[in-house]
Amino acid sequence: MTAQFRAVLVGDLKNLRAMVEPQFGADDIRLIHVLRPLAALLVQDNALDEAVVLQRRIYNLCLKFKGNPNLPSLSEARKSLAASLQSLGRYDEALPLLQLCIAEDGDESATSTLVDCLQGLGRFQEAISLCEQKVSQAAQLDASKSGTAQLSWLLNLSRCYSRQDDYARAAEVIERTIPLMAARAEVLCIPQLDMLAELYRKAGNLAEHDRVRAKRREIADRCNY
Repeated sequence: MTAQFRAVLVGDLKNLRAMVEPQFGADDIRLIHVLRPLAALLVQDNALDEAVVLQRRIYNLCLKFKGNPNLPSLSEARKSLAASLQSLGRYDEALPLLQLCIAEDGDESATSTLVDCLQGLGRFQEAISLCEQKVSQAAQLDASKSGTAQLSWLLNLSRCYSRQDDYARAAEVIERTIPLMAARAEVLCIPQLDMLAELYRKAGNLAEHDRVRAKRREIADRCNY
């Protein structure tokens, strides 16, 4: 969909909303047929302040008429609203919604966004503890899933330390990702080694920086990268 066509759709949906809302009333579930596509288009256009207003109304309708088949699921509405609030940096509003996504909906995919919110609120130790917990849980998964899950949470953990300018700790975490990447294919270690070298540089550990760069060159030569 082109931006021009999307703009036309947004305009049409806004006009339709202005026309039908006074007739239906604010709590009429029929409004969902206007609010939902309009909110989705506004998110695509990154007009998140407008989108959040509509997403909150959708969420409230889902709460009021929970289980109505004409409405999106409560968990879907909750997650969409939380994601937009997080993107806007409104972490204090997003956090309780994300906690509900995990506790009530069993949506573990919301945990990564929750970590971002905790960091945004300056609650780094909570974010770090949560990442470490998820790394430990990932290590217990089936071998076909464990490496990918551990890698994802180790990268989250490294970002937690980097955002506090603790580059030495961030580098230690990235070191833990190298064997996971090597288990897939040695060449996949190269981006991780680039990241690791940069973290050691920021930490002022030039000896480790040089060691990692040398290892990177060795692997690149061996893999014709």
